[in-house]
Amino acid sequence: DGRIFDAGDGASAGRLASGDSAGLRFGPGLLRDRRVAGLEGSGEGGLSRPWARDSQRRYRDGMRGWSLGAGKAVGYRQQRTSPKGGAMDFLQRRRPAMKKNSKPQTDKNQTDKHATNQTDSSQAKTRPLTQLEQQLEQQRIQMQKDDEISAVAGVDIGDKRCFVRLTDLDGESLEECQVPTRPEALDHWFRRWPRLRIVIETGTHSNWIRRRLAALAHDVLVADARQLRLISQSDSKNDRNDAYWLAELGRTNPALLNPVAPRKLETEQQRTLLRAREAVLECRTKLKGSLRGMAKSHGIRLGRCAQTQWVERVREACPEVLHAALLGVAMQIESLGATIREYDKQIIELGKRYAAVKRLRTIGGVGPLTALTFVLALDNDPGRVKRSRQVGALVGLRPKQRQSGERSPRLGVTKSGDPLLRRTLIQCAHWVLGPFGTDSTLRRWGLGLAARGGGHQKKRAVVAVARKLAVLMHVLWVKQENYDPLHGLVETVSP
Repeated sequence: DGRIFDAGDGASAGRLASGDSAGLRFGPGLLRDRRVAGLEGSGEGGLSRPWARDSQRRYRDGMRGWSLGAGKAVGYRQQRTSPKGGAMDFLQRRRPAMKKNSKPQTDKNQTDKHATNQTDSSQAKTRPLTQLEQQLEQQRIQMQKDDEISAVAGVDIGDKRCFVRLTDLDGESLEECQVPTRPEALDHWFRRWPRLRIVIETGTHSNWIRRRLAALAHDVLVADARQLRLISQSDSKNDRNDAYWLAELGRTNPALLNPVAPRKLETEQQRTLLRAREAVLECRTKLKGSLRGMAKSHGIRLGRCAQTQWVERVREACPEVLHAALLGVAMQIESLGATIREYDKQIIELGKRYAAVKRLRTIGGVGPLTALTFVLALDNDPGRVKRSRQVGALVGLRPKQRQSGERSPRLGVTKSGDPLLRRTLIQCAHWVLGPFGTDSTLRRWGLGLAARGGGHQKKRAVVAVARKLAVLMHVLWVKQENYDPLHGLVETVSP
């Protein structure tokens, strides 16, 4: 609203006149207020411009609106304000009536006022640091002392090029450039710098880039891209601004980045097997849907079929004129099925290396795929999660929150974390609540939720069971206990 500072305060006016902006709030009206008050261009901090002093006199004479008068000649736009607000709010402080001074006396008063403003300005420059500024300064000193960080680099990773912004510990820009997204190019650019704190975002290239830069003795932070709404939802999003904010957050408060804990290289390589199986499974599912749709357009329903009998089913159900088109799709479905079965054998053999996989498979509905996915998601280390109840939030199965005042709407789950682990847990929950699920405490609890009624209550029960299943798996892993299906149930004995 233009009321950015109180020019009646000598310290504030002096700081503005001297260029010291510490402790002041800035806004769109700051330049306007400096021009109106006559502070811009005044080396002493006083109202040295004649047109400004003339405006003050006209305001004191009772004029509600005023124009800049001589200011038109220098291109300043006209302005009207009310006596109770606006850019000339400080002019309401009327001094008592006094005899008009002579010209020399007025110059002396102006000189005294300038000296007072200079004194206040010098005092403002040496003001004590606020608590936040002290914490940031201590954090900067501690970062330089302990980690021996020479500078901070924000890297916005692209598929072909990375935009790099390098700043010192005070926030001054040292260098900005674009580096090709290739191992040898990144090694060549970052090898010539001493130890840096490098901030990147999660993405396709983040794993190998982190390992490559960490091998050069740099401190690499991988920020969670879902949490950086400052970057992803910015109206001025580009590579340069993204790199700027990554560097600033890494320099001032790295905790705001929500850094992602890296996994070992061996774990990432083993997870590739699970991702490959998931990709082939998705392809087979799409081909099966396409084959059923093409046959259905001719009035033919293929129905259920074993994974190895699709070619035979197409030959029996479809006329010979469609064989040339549909048999090729059926053969691809059977081929992908054979590939998936081969992946399943490799997953079973890989799971035998981990004792936790064998323990988790004792839970009803948890197979080798889900158990191995859970173990590899935590990098074979249950200590990566402090409390077992946090596992549900880790895999994105906790409800989102938009609470504000008295309003707290019911929202869906966050769907953050590992999507493959989340899908496998949901599939296990369907089996637990389905007709083939064995009797257990978890099944009874889930069926109780589903029986409450409501259109989506069954879906909510499935998500709740999947979340509780993840917590149960972590508890058994940490405590090294075997699964008890009826744990916590008290049997009633009839007299």
